[in-house]
Amino acid sequence: MSCSLCELKDKKVIHKETWEFIIIDCASCEVPMIVWKAHTMEPGDEELEVMEKALRLVGKEIYRPWKFFIDKKQGSVLDHIHWHARPNKHRWRKFYENTADSDIVSEDA
Repeated sequence: MSCSLCELKDKKVIHKETWEFIIIDCASCEVPMIVWKAHTMEPGDEELEVMEKALRLVGKEIYRPWKFFIDKKQGSVLDHIHWHARPNKHRWRKFYENTADSDIVSEDA
C-alpha cells in the first residue's frame, strides 16, 4: 500500500529535517507540517515530545509575532502521524471547536 506521507513527493519548502522527522509546508493547506518518518500512528512519548518541540520552534519562526496552534487532528491521512502549525485565526478555531483539547496545543509565547 502506498502512503503519501512516506513518499512525500511535494517538498517545495523544507523547514527542518532529521533522521526522525521532516517539517515541510503542507501541499494541501500551505502551513508547516511535521511528519514522523516511520509509518506509524503511535510513536513513543519521547518521540511525541520531539515532534511538538520541533514544530513549535518552526511555528514561532514562521508566525512571529502572531500566535499559532499545533493541530494534532489527523486529516486525510489517518495511518501516518503528522501535525500542522496553524495560524491562530478564528476560521481554524471554529473548524476545530469540537476537537478534543489534547488535539490542539496553543502557543502562549
